[in-house]
Amino acid sequence: KPEWVDAPESVYPASIYISAVGESTKREWAEQNALSNLSRFFKTSISVTQDVSDRYLTLLNDSNTTNSQETEVLESILITSKQDSLIGAKIAQTWTDEEGRCYAVAVMEKQKTAQIYSELVNKHTLEINKLLEKSKNADSILTAYSDLSLAYVLAAVNDDLLSVISVVDVNLWKKIYPEYGTAQAVKKLASEEASKITVNLIYDASVDDRIVSAFADVFTGMNFKVQKNGGGDYNFTIDYKVEQIVLADNPNKFCRYTVNGTFADAKTGKILSSFSENGREGHVSYTEAYQRVLRVSEEKILDDFAVKFNK
Repeated sequence: KPEWVDAPESVYPASIYISAVGESTKREWAEQNALSNLSRFFKTSISVTQDVSDRYLTLLNDSNTTNSQETEVLESILITSKQDSLIGAKIAQTWTDEEGRCYAVAVMEKQKTAQIYSELVNKHTLEINKLLEKSKNADSILTAYSDLSLAYVLAAVNDDLLSVISVVDVNLWKKIYPEYGTAQAVKKLASEEASKITVNLIYDASVDDRIVSAFADVFTGMNFKVQKNGGGDYNFTIDYKVEQIVLADNPNKFCRYTVNGTFADAKTGKILSSFSENGREGHVSYTEAYQRVLRVSEEKILDDFAVKFNK
């Protein structure tokens, strides 16, 4: 039996590596368990959500200084949240005993990991500080909120990078820990700014209440105030239409939907953002087809519109 099975530190010194062993009836499962056990050394679980990752990738794509390492880090963070793997981690060795039991040892080289993560933390922190300062002199509350919202995206990624650094090199962690604090502190600033924004929903009687509520939920989820009687800082005009359609050689009943939303400055009328989706759903009756259309429309608004608006 290899020495690392019972004592990985004897082969991979704790001064250089973080190591963990996993076992299972299959080698790939043993490897997954080893990576999962390795992740337990860290203080916090990976918290970057898909929404944050989408917005982070947008920032990278819009940047002229994007490098493949940043994309790799994000992808690894996302993988970690689902599979307990970590950037810089690798399966160093595997072994199968006489009874077919499989073992694997996962290791991370502390110095290399600390260097990769700290470079990104410093880069993000510099950009976050710029956005925080920019938000103080923004020409509108919405612009200030947008700056703070982007700062939060970077800070959320930083939180996870810092959680790794705190384990591999605590002195480095203390040295580069940002003055702004945590992502939660930045999110609070964004939320406070958002609370100053009032969105007026404009729609006619033909728009189903569930569609109006879905859009309202997106805005209130960002801490915007929502009203339906005019007088807001911004107008959001909703247009929603559903029509019955017939498909040749198909006995089911179908409904086609179109949902449009326009976000505009209430004073100038300038359109700042728009949203449009369409599709069709079928069922044995038009009543059920309509209900399906409503459910799909709600999902599109709560997911796709929310992501697009935040970008």
